Amino acid sequence: MTDNATRTMNAAVAGQQVMNDNAPLWNTRMAMVNKKGALDAKVTEIEQLNDDVTDGRGQGVAKRAARDLAARTALKLAKPMSVLARNINDPVLEAETDLVWTELRYGTDQGVIDLWQLVHDRAAAHGAALTADGYIDAAWIPQ
Repeated sequence: MTDNATRTMNAAVAGQQVMNDNAPLWNTRMAMVNKKGALDAKVTEIEQLNDDVTDGRGQGVAKRAARDLAARTALKLAKPMSVLARNINDPVLEAETDLVWTELRYGTDQGVIDLWQLVHDRAAAHGAALTADGYIDAAWIPQ
């Protein structure tokens, strides 16, 4: 993806997350429900196109779902860790965990797997601080 496309995709995914977090508010307005459905469909279409481009062998539905789940889980851990890193003044941890959606979801299989593993390893190493200070739920780390 180009830089512009990446920024647009990150914005769309962030919008999806806000809509998902506030579903009870939006679900009472049919126009919003329809637009949210259209946004979800377009993001899925873009993800499938990108997956086909980055992996010439093609991917099954199960692999796409696994990549999506792994990326969302890694992002759920990376964002709070990035905040923790800023709070404890750890620039190395901050640089390693200040990731965006497209970095964790798109790219070669090995590239994203390495990022997911890095996020998991850092979460495990800083798990006590992350959970004690309320940054994350302890159950997230094994995921």
